[in-house]
Amino acid sequence: MKDFFKFMLASMLGFIIISIILFFIFIGLVASLASFADKKAVQIEPNTVLHMKLDYPVYDRAPKDPFAFFSPAGLDMNENPGLNEILKNLKKAESDQNIKGIYLDLGFVPSGISTVREIRNALVEFRNSGKFIVAYGELYSQGAYYLASAADKVYLNPDGAIEFKGLAADLFFLKGTMEKLDINMQVIRHGKYKSAIEIFTEDKMSPANREQMDAMVSGIWETLLADISASRNISFSDLNNIADKLDAFDAERALAVKLVD
Repeated sequence: MKDFFKFMLASMLGFIIISIILFFIFIGLVASLASFADKKAVQIEPNTVLHMKLDYPVYDRAPKDPFAFFSPAGLDMNENPGLNEILKNLKKAESDQNIKGIYLDLGFVPSGISTVREIRNALVEFRNSGKFIVAYGELYSQGAYYLASAADKVYLNPDGAIEFKGLAADLFFLKGTMEKLDINMQVIRHGKYKSAIEIFTEDKMSPANREQMDAMVSGIWETLLADISASRNISFSDLNNIADKLDAFDAERALAVKLVD
């Protein structure tokens, strides 16, 4: 009987605690959805400057499910636009007479290079329309600086730095792990460049895989250099030297080599 009451009280306590937690989550969710529903159309005043941060992962399309933006930790809605919305709004800003320019507030941009380049191309079109773009950062990641280089002026905090160091690819292999676990991989493939399975069958890169990885990384890097060179009027060789010497990690050197203004 004593154990019965002990377990019953423990169950009741657990039920009460769970009920309290669910109550607060429900209140936060209702409040967040209410604020989400009450959003009004933004009124653009004359001489407006568009403020862009891009400090979140940008997906191709923002989910239509409003619960996808709900953050249980903060009990709020972290609504972030997708790439399609960013590009659409930049096009609208380009023709909006009330918007005079864009302020890029950059640091770390946690998005893939193809996404960043899409946004950068849209910024270049915006700039070519005759409107200004100004970028500022305390610390630019390489992707953030690539985006910032589309601006008319790029500013860096005097105590800041730019992570401009080139690109690399890291691969890992699980052949040894498979052997220790006594797992035998059955592989069917055609062609030497079909290297996705090599993670399980090899302990180092095959010549074909190294060739294609080198081509991919080099191609991406050359694309970045071409765009930065065109915007900042710095030659390929100078940009490569800056990356090799890590000149951009020092704000004064970054200014001296014309990465920033």
